[in-house]
Amino acid sequence: MHGGVDPVADGRAINERALRVALARQLGVTLEPGEDPVQPALRDAKTQRALEAIATERGGEGAVATFQARFEQSAGRPAKRVNPALALVGQGSEDEAFYRALFDDLARRAPRPEAALAQLAQQRGVEVRRGLTEGTALDATRVAIGKVEPSTADKGGIASRLELGA
Repeated sequence: MHGGVDPVADGRAINERALRVALARQLGVTLEPGEDPVQPALRDAKTQRALEAIATERGGEGAVATFQARFEQSAGRPAKRVNPALALVGQGSEDEAFYRALFDDLARRAPRPEAALAQLAQQRGVEVRRGLTEGTALDATRVAIGKVEPSTADKGGIASRLELGA
C-alpha cells in the first residue's frame, strides 16, 4: 500500500492550517493539541491587524505595502487597509477581498511542508490498510505501507496505490 499525496493541494491545505494556527496565536487564542483553528474572520479589525503582523514578521518591513501594490494592480482598485487607530476600537476594514488575498498569499508563499506531506501520505496508507483489514479475514500484517507516492487531487480525492505481491 503506497499512500498518495498531492504536493500542491495537500501542501496548500497544510500551509493554510499552519497559517490559521499562527493567526490564532497572534490573536492570543490558545488551541488544544490537535484542535483545528476556525476560518479567520477577515472583516474583524484584530484579525486584519494580526494578518498584517504575520506578513511583516515573515516578509520584513514593507511586506504588506508590497503586497498591497500587487493586489491593487491585479484588482484594478485601491485596497482599503485597516486603520490602526480605528482598529483599537474594533473598526476593521470592509475590504474583505484584500485580507482574503493576503491570507492566500501568505499560505501560498510558505515553504512546502515536505515532512508533513510524508506524514499525511503515511497516515493515508494506514487508514486504507485499516479499511481493507478491519472486519475481514485479511491480516493487517500482510498489508505493508510502502513509500510515499505523489498523486494529483481530483473530484474523487487523492489516489493511493495498492500493490499486490506474493
